[in-house]
Order: sequence, then structure tokens, then C-alpha cells
Amino acid sequence: ILDIALVLHMEHGGGNNSTFTTHVVTSSLTDTYSVIAAAIGSLKGPRHGGANIKVVQMFEDMKREVYDWTDEDEVSVYLTKLLNKDAFDHAGLIYGVGHAVYSKSDPRAVIFKSFVEKLSEEKGLQREFALYSLVEKLAPEVIARERQIYKGVSINVDFYSGFVYHMLELPMELYTPIFAMARISGWSAHRMEELANNGKIIRPAYKPIGYLVYTYCSGIPLFQGMFFQFIENTIKVFTIEQGNDFSLTRAPGVRRLADTFHLDARVHKGLLTPESYKVKKRPKHPQCPSRYCSHS
Repeated sequence: ILDIALVLHMEHGGGNNSTFTTHVVTSSLTDTYSVIAAAIGSLKGPRHGGANIKVVQMFEDMKREVYDWTDEDEVSVYLTKLLNKDAFDHAGLIYGVGHAVYSKSDPRAVIFKSFVEKLSEEKGLQREFALYSLVEKLAPEVIARERQIYKGVSINVDFYSGFVYHMLELPMELYTPIFAMARISGWSAHRMEELANNGKIIRPAYKPIGYLVYTYCSGIPLFQGMFFQFIENTIKVFTIEQGNDFSLTRAPGVRRLADTFHLDARVHKGLLTPESYKVKKRPKHPQCPSRYCSHS
């Protein structure tokens, strides 16, 4: 069954996070070791390859909190608590359930399940397998009831993989590395494809946005004591009330503006983008009680 797990995990298209990372980093023409290191860094996250560990930990918590593992109502209550951030790690997730592409079913999980059932019988863990199967049945119903979804939800391959490794008495620390051992064949294939195409460096489109915080003075929007932090041209806006100082920080350099500045920004739907802001030094508006205003 470990061989089956390795085969099922070795490739999954170019759109998943770690394989896309492989394409992006390869396009810079760096070496293979650096590419695989970047892909592993992506895979180890709990929303990607590290999810199998989270599934096992979630079920351990469920077995402690749910008295009757066969009671659908009690299990549903626990799953609802998971979604409402009232149980386990309070992340609002049912780990191992849901996939960006597979909505009706994950074919890898379907293939895997028959082998998992046989192994659970050999190990005398039929009761645990029944609990996994019950969650597989109830989770889509609970998610559909608690969340507004526009497509189906099903379990993914991570749902059963951690349970299999647990039954094989493998250390939990090896769960995600085993995933990486399998997926490295897929990463290698995608790296070779990227090199063979010899295309341009991949630079995904990125649109930074920052939330604009403002108050009103006599019905006119006023920008008061704002701190603009530019990190790689990303704007984040915070309101600060510390003395009569206006600070503007921008990577890579820092400019400190202590005098009276008037901020003129074109705002669309409450969002401020780098292309839509201007900072101009103007005389203070006589009717504005604030030191910082947007009056013309």
C-alpha cells in the first residue's frame, strides 16, 4: 500500500502550488537543487502537502471530543465546530476535505480508499476507518449547510494518507517527506518541460491593494495621521494618532515628512493602489480642524 501511495502522490498537474513553484523557479534558470528546495518549501505547508499531518491530528482531537463515533448527529456537531473555529486548531477548516479542481470526487482518494479499508481490517482498526468514512459522508453536507459554496465538495488524497502511514507505524514527521519523495518525480518532469520550452521567466501578474482608512470633517472625507507602508510596492494603510507627525515609509528608502502634507488620492471602492495616490505639500485649509486634510 505504500507503493500505491507513492504512485498516487507523484504527479498532479502543473497548477498545484509546489509544481507551479517548480515552473516559476525553473524559469529563472537556477539549478535543480534550488528548484526542488523551493518546491519542498511549498509542499510542507499545512494547506498543501502538510495537510495529511493535520488530518491525523484533527481525527485524534475528534476521537477525544466525540463520545459515540457512530452517532451522525454528534459527529456533525463537531464538524460544525471545526468550520466555526470552535474546535481543534480554530482554523475553520476540515482538513482533507475539498479541492481546487476535484469537486465531485478525487480519483486518487477513490482508488486509495479500497486499499485503506483492507489495511484497517488487517490492523484491527475498523472502528477508526468507520469514523473516517462517516466524516467523508457528513463533511460535504455540513460544509454546504454552513458555507456558501458554488460547487461540490469531496475528500482529497490527504484525507486517508495520514491514516495509512499511522497504521504502518511510520513517524508523523515522515508523512510529508514521503509525499515529497513521490512528488519529486512529477516536479522533475515539469522542470524538464520548462527547460525544454526555453520560454521567458515566469512573472505572474500581481495587483497590490490597500484598505483606505479615513474620517469625515463637515461631510468632507479627511485623511488624518495615516501611515503608508510600502513593501515591494504593496500599500497598507493604518491610522495612527501619535502627535502631529505624518510618516511615509517606502521600500527601499524611507522618507519622513513631519510638516503639514495634503493627501490627494483617487479612491475606487475603498481601495487605494500605487497608481492612484499623490502626496502634495500645500497650505493648510483654514476651515479644517485637522492638520492633515484632502481639501483642494
